[in-house]
Amino acid sequence: MLNCPNATVQSSALRADHDTHCEGGIDSLTFLYIEEQKVQKVRKTEMTTTKSPIINSEVLLKKKLGPIRWLWDGIIAHRTITAIAGDAGAYKTWFTLYLAQAIANGESFLDRPTSRNKVIIFDKENSEPMLQKRLRSCGASRYFDIYLKSRQPESPMLVDEKGVVSPLYMDYAGRGYLMIFDSLTRFHRFSENSASKMRLVLEGFQKLQDAGATVIFTHHTGKGKKNDYRGSSEIKAGVDALFTMRSTED
Repeated sequence: MLNCPNATVQSSALRADHDTHCEGGIDSLTFLYIEEQKVQKVRKTEMTTTKSPIINSEVLLKKKLGPIRWLWDGIIAHRTITAIAGDAGAYKTWFTLYLAQAIANGESFLDRPTSRNKVIIFDKENSEPMLQKRLRSCGASRYFDIYLKSRQPESPMLVDEKGVVSPLYMDYAGRGYLMIFDSLTRFHRFSENSASKMRLVLEGFQKLQDAGATVIFTHHTGKGKKNDYRGSSEIKAGVDALFTMRSTED
């Protein structure tokens, strides 16, 4: 322990430096301030040059990250997770087909520009003839892929019981695809009301996101008009955006 006017320094590592400054006329509070600035400078350097999960706010504010890349301007950003919920007959599949067509070709969708990107739809809801009919109706081109439920091998579940994501999906994610899953309930075997199980599923989507994918999945609404989606609140908590579609009478 070192005693100086109005201050006590506990760090033995600073003993010699502290004595020198006190004898030279620098008061203890000033000395401590200087040392704190040195520590902060070292911490900022470590956070900048290492892969530490902790970053100083000043460093983050000064970091040049570039603008947000929007796949659909102002609505769906690159490497995000979006849920589109709605009752049967709410045109969720139609919506995703038109959106896939627009993004695959870099065309405007609903008066908003898109950024061209590779697209694949994993469809477990519709038959091949039905999809062909719908694709023709929306003028779809050859620029995006569809994994059909009627073909073998059938597209796998998103995750297993331990939360491990299927290698098939990780491969597409690593190539930066927009991945559309139609619909959520077809890609897992869990209870949608189980928070722990739905957390596993949504963490699976987050792993795809981390690998480079943008994820969209369709889902069903719950019973009653006030329920925007069916199942555990973990579903909403695990996405970046959730949109609800409802059909209206003319």
